[in-house]
Amino acid sequence: IDDIMSTGGTIQAIAKDLYVKGYYQELYVAVTHAVLSPPAIERLSFLHESCGLKRFVFTNTIPQPESVLSLPFVEQIPLEKDLALAINRIHYEQSLREAFVDVLRKEKQARLT
Repeated sequence: IDDIMSTGGTIQAIAKDLYVKGYYQELYVAVTHAVLSPPAIERLSFLHESCGLKRFVFTNTIPQPESVLSLPFVEQIPLEKDLALAINRIHYEQSLREAFVDVLRKEKQARLT
């Protein structure tokens, strides 16, 4: 988990080393902001093909081309509804905790059905 990924060099170096040493079999990477300069996609694809990368998850704070979004191991999480909810509740001086506890409860119910 990281806040931002630009080139993917750090995650590739660490993941490759740990995979070769047998410390994991499946890798899940999550970042808030996916800048994804050109070597990042190549590095993530390498990790997917050779080092057990199962899922790369990021938010939609930075637009991504279809070539990235269509990769089988990529998942983009939309934030616009959560941000709108937070801004609205702050504006009207309402609790953010209550709002997101309710959101999480609804998501959990949806997964169970």
